Amino acid sequence: MKSVMALEPPTPASNALVPLVHAGFALTGVMTTILGPLLPSLAAHWSLNDAHSGDLFLAQFIGSFLFALVCGHLIPRRGFRFCFVGAFALIALGTFLLGRGPWTLGLEAVFLYGSGLGLSISSTNLWIGETNPDARAGALSLVNFTWTIGALASPSLVALGDHLHRMSLVLDALAAVAALLALALAASRFETATYSGGKSPAPVALDLSFGKSLSDRFAPAFALIFFMYVGTENCMSGWVATYAHRLQSLHNDAWALMPSCFWGGILLGRLTLPALLRGISELRLIRSGLALGAIGCGILLASHNIPGVAAGCAIAGLALAGVFPIAMSWLSEYCGTTNLQFAGLILAVAGLGGGALPWLVGYISNLLGSLRVGLLTPLAAIILILTVCAFPKSALPPCVTKN
Repeated sequence: MKSVMALEPPTPASNALVPLVHAGFALTGVMTTILGPLLPSLAAHWSLNDAHSGDLFLAQFIGSFLFALVCGHLIPRRGFRFCFVGAFALIALGTFLLGRGPWTLGLEAVFLYGSGLGLSISSTNLWIGETNPDARAGALSLVNFTWTIGALASPSLVALGDHLHRMSLVLDALAAVAALLALALAASRFETATYSGGKSPAPVALDLSFGKSLSDRFAPAFALIFFMYVGTENCMSGWVATYAHRLQSLHNDAWALMPSCFWGGILLGRLTLPALLRGISELRLIRSGLALGAIGCGILLASHNIPGVAAGCAIAGLALAGVFPIAMSWLSEYCGTTNLQFAGLILAVAGLGGGALPWLVGYISNLLGSLRVGLLTPLAAIILILTVCAFPKSALPPCVTKN
């Protein structure tokens, strides 16, 4: 029988890494969401319509998809440190190049830092899940709370750069932080890999067929949840500033704060999630959150002024805060340490959704001449996730239905 790679239990070295991993995930939150607040200025700079603006989201999340796909293979072969260092090196390079040239270089820069985001998001969630086997949902909620702090900060960073007329300075600073994180993680000690079934393991061949993962009976439900949720999150944060910008006078800057309303709701929700999980099951909480999130999206779409948009964003963010941490907890528990290829595939699909749905919003808006109609996309996605969670016994593994 072939040896199976497993990761060692948490060690003091792993515990010492937690603050550094959280700091890296905060930067990941900034870079994942910064494109939305930047979009109006980038569109004006390159004279882009909504469809071409959507191409930027697609470039970011194609990179995220591809590198999250590979992450499930890299972790068993090269370890978490290799993935973390590679992630922040790519983020540093892509961020440094953004805005330094024509439209084509901008697409390449977004693809590069998106690739780093795919590695960072997958590595961080898998590492946190595996080093906290007895409290996955709470630990994942905490690290995603840290990610949300970064996401909440990105509109303010863009506003600062715009106010100073030095956006390149802000981007250079973010690139420098990413480079420093890569160096710090390269010098850190991660848990080593061990093998069950023998003292001297044979080399592990890299299998990119994904056939076994694709044939898993729970793959469709996991893929749909992650694809639709990450897509929804990026539709809301990516397009709401542009949507609000078109509702009001160009001399009022309140439109730029709309992504912060959404991320502020998520921040508050993830802060309270561990306490809520002590009194309510994960499945019931995720169902309630999705239902309320759909209401928040409805308020956003029905609004014709900034206060209504802000309220819809805040309600949707607060309601959807627990979806990703809980779903990630289910995936981590189902995969364990022996099925990282399946986890990597699902997280890659999440990255693809993060690019495909915002691109679809732009395409529909450009086709029909209405961004409001385009933003029906995240509402439809929430309803699809809620449908899957309404019938978990037929779609999801027992570790979900027992919670």
